[in-house]
Amino acid sequence: YQLASTLCALTREGFTALSKMLDGYDRLTFACGTETCSCELPKHAPVKKDLSIQEIDLMPNEIIGYRDYQRLMQELGRVPGLDVWPVGISYQGRIIYAVAPEDDRRGYVSPVKQKQTVPGVLINGRHHANEVSATNAIFAFTRELVTDPEYKSLPYEANIVMVPMENVDGAALHDEMQHEHPTWQHQTCYTNSLGADLMPYYFKNTSIHTEANVFTKFAQELLPDIFIDLHGVPHHELPQQFGQLTGYRGLWLPRAPLCAFYFHVEDARFASNRELSRAWKSKVDACYESWTEFKRLSCEYNSRFIKYSWCGIDESFPCSHQGAMLNYWVPSPYNANHPYPTISHPWMFSMMFTAEAADETAHGEWLRTCAQAHLRHIRAGMDLLRKA
Repeated sequence: YQLASTLCALTREGFTALSKMLDGYDRLTFACGTETCSCELPKHAPVKKDLSIQEIDLMPNEIIGYRDYQRLMQELGRVPGLDVWPVGISYQGRIIYAVAPEDDRRGYVSPVKQKQTVPGVLINGRHHANEVSATNAIFAFTRELVTDPEYKSLPYEANIVMVPMENVDGAALHDEMQHEHPTWQHQTCYTNSLGADLMPYYFKNTSIHTEANVFTKFAQELLPDIFIDLHGVPHHELPQQFGQLTGYRGLWLPRAPLCAFYFHVEDARFASNRELSRAWKSKVDACYESWTEFKRLSCEYNSRFIKYSWCGIDESFPCSHQGAMLNYWVPSPYNANHPYPTISHPWMFSMMFTAEAADETAHGEWLRTCAQAHLRHIRAGMDLLRKA
């Protein structure tokens, strides 16, 4: 009860994340056994839309730490054409934000009808905090949503929500560590502050890993058809190849600057899900085939992989090349307990596109290249949806 009373007092003065998370509510009440304590929630003034996105340095070739992210999300909230709002709180009390293109139609737009008539898309970044280019890529796409006339009608054609940094506690630790050791991969920051991967805790509202609740919230409210999950792999680390009893694992020695995973359910009831994944794959493959530098890098990476692997065989992660693009086609029978939502909830998630860039703790021009690689597949996917 004393802890709840203290939290109420701090919230009343606007010192906790709850005061922003519960914006729009009048009062917060805690029930502690037979006792209760409550407080009035502070009112927040509407955000002024007084900033051009061209005035914001979105740090395209720099690692974005949690403090940078906090500042950038607040600045993006002041940009006309964007909605920015807090959607969750991490285990250590950091705020997780979402950003979406603003629907500027006048009058009331029914969210129920909107969900029924256009596809929902959830784009997620920094699930693993040391896979850094995801945040840069989402911010780059956010800039294009505002500045590119081609995307002006996108809010009416798809329900898009982006989470630039899901694992905020891991990102805060990563930022501290990478400043001390900028060339290390920092896989300690792969997980959240409790050492857990968040995906197994999706759809589990009572989990202590509160960051995972953000995905669950959007799954239930947005009903996304498409889940674009931005990830990364080590770009130079070799110790794992020789430091485990299970033998060589090819994914830890990247064979492409970016590869794609298509996790889809193998079930006749959801045959259209597989066809959507095939169409997405075809569109993404074509977008990389036209990028000369990407093709050169893919050839270089694959040659190195063949040299150092077991004759080019990757038993842990079987895959195939389609031109310049490296794809992992991963069918699975329906499983309600599977960690991937396209397998556990195929009636909701029709397609899951997981992109892995070779970006763990990448810096400078290589970070920019990895972010551009992510940006290209996001554009290709949006183009497919708009023309479907």
